[in-house]
Amino acid sequence: MKRIIRGKQEMTAICIIVLASVLGLVLRWQGIWYESGDFQSCLSIWMDHLKSGNGIQVLSQYTGDYNMPYVTVLWLLTYLPVEPIVGIKSFSILFDFICAAAGAALAVTCRKGQAGSIKTFVITYCLIFLSPVAILNSGHWGQCDSVYVAFVLLACLCMLKNKYVLCMIFWGCAFAFKLQAIFGFPILLLYYWKNKKFSFLYFLLIPITMEILCLPAIIGGCSPMVTFTVYLSQMKTFPEMYYFYPNLWTFFQDTPYYVFGKMAITGTLVLLMVQAVWILGRKEALGTKEFLPDFTWLVMTVLCFLPCMHERYGYLLEMAALVYGVTDRKKWWFALGIHVIATLTYAPGILGKPLADAKILAAGYLILYLLISYCRIYRRKQDA
Repeated sequence: MKRIIRGKQEMTAICIIVLASVLGLVLRWQGIWYESGDFQSCLSIWMDHLKSGNGIQVLSQYTGDYNMPYVTVLWLLTYLPVEPIVGIKSFSILFDFICAAAGAALAVTCRKGQAGSIKTFVITYCLIFLSPVAILNSGHWGQCDSVYVAFVLLACLCMLKNKYVLCMIFWGCAFAFKLQAIFGFPILLLYYWKNKKFSFLYFLLIPITMEILCLPAIIGGCSPMVTFTVYLSQMKTFPEMYYFYPNLWTFFQDTPYYVFGKMAITGTLVLLMVQAVWILGRKEALGTKEFLPDFTWLVMTVLCFLPCMHERYGYLLEMAALVYGVTDRKKWWFALGIHVIATLTYAPGILGKPLADAKILAAGYLILYLLISYCRIYRRKQDA
């Protein structure tokens, strides 16, 4: 009887996931031909250059600021009989599926020992794949943030399952596609330091993976150090305290970066170290119960106080918040608040005009940060 009931549950789950996937694809297709400013000024120009007919050597002539694994994908897309905009968005949508599945599996893992694993998987998958942020990011804006976030979630999943080689490989993939993967990296360092379950040498797999993914570009004539040097140039691209992300610096938009930039970065690192000391000082290991609360808290700290944050840089937090909201139903307000603010923050980049005042969004964001910090510190002390 239990097998029959479970079989029916699995079939129902599959049907719901298929329906959610179809609905998500339909919603993304509504914006498939929309050309954002980024597409017109960057992606379309890069694609035209990459299909110039010079073979793999064309990768060494790339002058944009994306890392070479993604540029290699763009180059490969030029050989497909599809419009560039469709190919670019389809690649991102593919990783929307992976991101949703990885987040769902992570939710099940973090609720280990609790009933309803199938239900947890389905709810998390649907929330991530049907998230307005995910739909707008890939299907409309044509960005690739789901790629690195999918790899980060897979890395975290492998970490909690004690599959450390795969964990490091996925971290390497995440870093290879986007520098913003570093926002989630503190949790891996804390997991290593607190639990001591694997050798520090495992971390070498991260740069090795990055180099392997850059091999086509290196064969094409790029420097073997291209995977690292491109990020050094990226950090100099937008030297501004505020760059459309609703964090603390929204209230100080005219503050000169060359005066306060290093101070803001140092302050953020100090705050992260204080959090790290608090996490390391706990008696219990950093396991499935504490992982998501700590992870979202650390990532949000980075986003709240670092300067030069683009409106898309919160994608990792936004997807992790949904997983957190499913595993701890009392934190639904946090996931909802993060997504409402993120969706409204996307408006200027897609619609060309804001739907809400940036300072109001930033105030809401900082309030959410204070509330989740209170939940992590004081509520946890009461539970101890």
